[in-house]
Amino acid sequence: MKRYSFTELSEEKVKSLIKRPKIDFASIFGTVQPILDEVESAGDEAVKKFTKQFDSVDLGEVAINPKGVEVSFSAEVKDAIDTAFDNIFRFHKAQLSHPLEVETMPGVRCMKVARPIERVGFYVPGGTAILPSTAMKLTIPAMLAGCTTKVLATPPRKDGSIAPEIIYIAQKAGVDT
Repeated sequence: MKRYSFTELSEEKVKSLIKRPKIDFASIFGTVQPILDEVESAGDEAVKKFTKQFDSVDLGEVAINPKGVEVSFSAEVKDAIDTAFDNIFRFHKAQLSHPLEVETMPGVRCMKVARPIERVGFYVPGGTAILPSTAMKLTIPAMLAGCTTKVLATPPRKDGSIAPEIIYIAQKAGVDT
């Protein structure tokens, strides 16, 4: 890793170092749009096809209900997930909005009311490197907000299964699919 001392750099050098790379989205859309179109028209079969093509995994089912899945992993990992889940839960619970009503003048009431989004979806990167913290940071706020339908998408492992840690978190957070 190259190190720089900010006080020893010219203004031009600082600007060049902090400049973000530009991404050519036009070329990305040209690659992605046909995939999106095929998934839209062919549904699950297209998802299976592209999972095979990009992840080298033959999917049996595209969706599972985590509620009925038995998971198995070490007690140490379970304890770590439970502790993190509880901490993230407490943090987000403290941020919940409470209804506010103000009578700004006689007969005029103004209210602030938070309502959950009915249906939410989460993407949790996975496959070879699972991210339980991402699953918790996405699903717990939705659970606390009272979202009625929660869907979690994550890449499969090489055997086509979903990491048990992610399923366990989905179960705890009340994810539907």
